[in-house]
Amino acid sequence: MLETGEDLRRLVGKDAYHEAFKDDTVAHLYTLREGGDAPIAECEALAEALGVTVDLRTSETRAAEALRLHHAYGIKSTQFIVEKLRRWADGNGHKLMVLLSYDLPSCIRYIEKGERFDEMFVEYLAANDIPHVDFLPKMAQEFRAYDLPMESFLERFYIERAGAQVFGHYRPYGNFWFAFGLLESLVEWLDPKPPSYR
Repeated sequence: MLETGEDLRRLVGKDAYHEAFKDDTVAHLYTLREGGDAPIAECEALAEALGVTVDLRTSETRAAEALRLHHAYGIKSTQFIVEKLRRWADGNGHKLMVLLSYDLPSCIRYIEKGERFDEMFVEYLAANDIPHVDFLPKMAQEFRAYDLPMESFLERFYIERAGAQVFGHYRPYGNFWFAFGLLESLVEWLDPKPPSYR
């Protein structure tokens, strides 16, 4: 899409973005979930292909329905990639482990309500015996060990979001916690085990 300096300069105006993403279903879903207007028919066709029932025609529920479809699309595409990786690993004498790490809103929703957007993906991993480490239950367990308000607890783990940043990133403490949360599962998964764990 951007082969020359002039191609890059064209991105300065809105027209270039409109032209580049006018037929992009993911861009349409994102626009709908943020409360904007976008073509609906292709999104409905996507929902039908994925077997997801949504109502994108009702303006009051459109944003929530688009978000649900966007998540389903992301999960299905992730499953497709994991299947390709698993076949490659099996065919090349390697092993696959999936690590499920989450941003702030996902952690808050899980800790407070027990809800997660990716239940379908976790079920897929379990049903297909794909080794994985799920950090949502680990974060909830960690939260229960402290007597802190949610915001104070999570700010120890995550760098504050900036602007349109999509994912929360760990602070050094969060990286340390993640590594130790992974340790037991990783050692169990490895064969042979590292010398210090034999």
